Amino acid sequence: MGKIIAALEQFDQRELRHRTHPLVGPASQHCSLIHGGSGLSTYAEESTLKIERRTLPGETPERVMQELEQVLRSTGEEAQVRRLLDRPPLTCDASAKIATSLREAAMVVTGQTPEIAGVSYWMDAALFAAAGIPTVNYGPSGAGAHEAVEWVDLDSVVTCAKVLVETARGFCRMD
Repeated sequence: MGKIIAALEQFDQRELRHRTHPLVGPASQHCSLIHGGSGLSTYAEESTLKIERRTLPGETPERVMQELEQVLRSTGEEAQVRRLLDRPPLTCDASAKIATSLREAAMVVTGQTPEIAGVSYWMDAALFAAAGIPTVNYGPSGAGAHEAVEWVDLDSVVTCAKVLVETARGFCRMD
């Protein structure tokens, strides 16, 4: 498994980190879980490696699988690749009605236009977008998502709720 992990790390550094998206940055992967062996003095009969691959908008699960299989073949080791889960990316055109409605609402409520940004992690909103439901992400300020200490500023929750209500009104308004 060592040869495979080394080859995957090289692929990540030499190839994936150079593929970038203007809002979410580079593609990436990491070897997150490995399991195998039966004792210190025994060669493992088999081992299992789980990889997290963070894709960019436009990359397909099929392409990712082809690339992983190619990296594995290059090691000369025998291995099987199986996809456990893939999720669609979320992208939204900045000129889409939902995006303009949000920007206008934020300006009305806060006096500021929100920054257009992207993130490299996945959110459930991508499922709505994949189903054809216009979607953007907007939320309160805070820090520590999925960490031991996760917090949100309570005043920003109230402000966020007001922005979302105004966004819905603007989005539903007939033009």
